[in-house]
Amino acid sequence: MKLSLVTTAYNETKIIKKTILAWSKWLNKQNIKFEIIVYNDGSTDDTLKKLKELRTKLTSLKIINGKMNKGYGFGMRQSIKKSKNKYIVTIDSDNQYELADIKVFFPLINKKDQFFTGHRVKKKDNYLKILADLILRLIVRLIFNTKIKDTNCALKMFDRKILKKIKLFSNDYSLPTELSLKAEMLGLDIVDLPIKHKSRQDGKSKINILFTSLKFLKFLIKLKSKFIIYEKK
Repeated sequence: MKLSLVTTAYNETKIIKKTILAWSKWLNKQNIKFEIIVYNDGSTDDTLKKLKELRTKLTSLKIINGKMNKGYGFGMRQSIKKSKNKYIVTIDSDNQYELADIKVFFPLINKKDQFFTGHRVKKKDNYLKILADLILRLIVRLIFNTKIKDTNCALKMFDRKILKKIKLFSNDYSLPTELSLKAEMLGLDIVDLPIKHKSRQDGKSKINILFTSLKFLKFLIKLKSKFIIYEKK
């Protein structure tokens, strides 16, 4: 199996080294051929410096340096575009996800068009973020009638060939939801399994709950309108 692990980082100097080294160690233990692609989203701290230090040790690490902060979704899209391997794994760089959880997907891989996604059974964050996430999950289900339990879970895996059918445009934290809903709309075989979610160990979240939630809602309305137009064709 060949994996492209893609992520984006913004001011994660306190955790980025630990996170990437842990990913690399686990993937090597699985005897998986892999590349790790990180988009540095205009970080103003030492994130880029840390990434460059890591690259001297990890030949599998590829860095894309963005000079300006353009958003989570924008960064993820750049990393996805840079990827080369058959399977793409999306994950956050703040070390709140266990990469090892993707192992439960491996025995389920077959020749069908599949889309693997995790759902966070117990989201480890402050109460306000957990509440906002639950409300947004409910809104997504109501608007799109989706069966996916946690569309905005960052940990996903899919064959790169589906990118020929899916065009992503989100620049924000809504990108995992866009990816999930478009995969479902295309009739892909959705494999939705529970995964772990950890509390942030170092660094600080960059999310403004109110601002991010409002942008998320605006994006959902835009995406729904695109789905309606698509269905009418």
